[in-house]
Amino acid sequence: MGSMGPERSGLSTNRLFVHDIQIAINYLRSVFSSLGDGLTAVAGSAVMVAFARYGILSLQPLYREVVVAIAASVLAPYIYYVLVRRVAFFRSNSVLADLALDAAQAPRYVFAVAFILCSAIITVLLLPDSSLMLNFFLSFCASLLIAVLLSKAFAALRNRISYQKQKRFDELIASRYLGRGMPVAAVGGAATIFFAASLADVGMAAAIATFTSAALSLWYSPIAYSAVEYERLIGLSPGYSLRTKLRDLFLVGAALTGGASLSLNWQIAGVVVAVFALLLFYKGLEVLTVRAIGASKTQIMMVVILFALTSMAIVLPFLAMILIPVCAWWLFATGKKRTWQLS
Repeated sequence: MGSMGPERSGLSTNRLFVHDIQIAINYLRSVFSSLGDGLTAVAGSAVMVAFARYGILSLQPLYREVVVAIAASVLAPYIYYVLVRRVAFFRSNSVLADLALDAAQAPRYVFAVAFILCSAIITVLLLPDSSLMLNFFLSFCASLLIAVLLSKAFAALRNRISYQKQKRFDELIASRYLGRGMPVAAVGGAATIFFAASLADVGMAAAIATFTSAALSLWYSPIAYSAVEYERLIGLSPGYSLRTKLRDLFLVGAALTGGASLSLNWQIAGVVVAVFALLLFYKGLEVLTVRAIGASKTQIMMVVILFALTSMAIVLPFLAMILIPVCAWWLFATGKKRTWQLS
């Protein structure tokens, strides 16, 4: 038999991409199946976009360019991280595992979704300012490229080391979930912040305190989504998940705050408390989101929630202070209703 023609390789034949597009379509159908829910979604989205556009355009031109560049540079690696985790989910918990393991399909899926999201953000938030659009796109591309290269370099380095070293590295990563070495690290971090706050100038001390607080807090606050889902399935409350998953983060934050407070430098103590509070809030929302909507959709939903809250905080800080606890309560209540449910 003759050839059936050249094999198509566009997005329409990438089943990972088509799968997620179908999920998005089904979700929109479920939302708009109810007129009230549909109108609420449209109105909420319009208000959120309006706040974000107003917040960006109200800045001074120089600050506006800097804020857009920073936002794109932070957003690109985060989106890449979310999509890589999505591919990992496909590989381990999906009927599309064979496609996710394909050396061509997975990268096409990741880059296609990343650039679609980039284009959507540019169109919705920055149009018709061509300077901001170009700034965002170039910053996004550069940051995404750096994230990909670092990821590839790390994978290549991992493949070059011996099996015993790989095993020790895996054990080090696993120790984060068990809190191994946390007391020593917390005391060391508190001492670092204490001496920085006592001896260094305010700018240097603030930088050291911010980096130390963020690094230690993030290292000892990993969220195992599978464990959170299991706790929901066996009937444990959202409060239990919050207590167990945020315990080490709280202890680290308390130790670092104590170190800063002993220096009597209240500016640095305020920096430590602010970093700790932001990370506690983020990780708490992450746990509640897993309980409310499931592990596979959590990272995407976190992007939406943080975008909405940040947009609101830029334009109407007082309203954001009301919206934040409302959002947390809704996630808590939804997660509580899903206790014992299989899906």
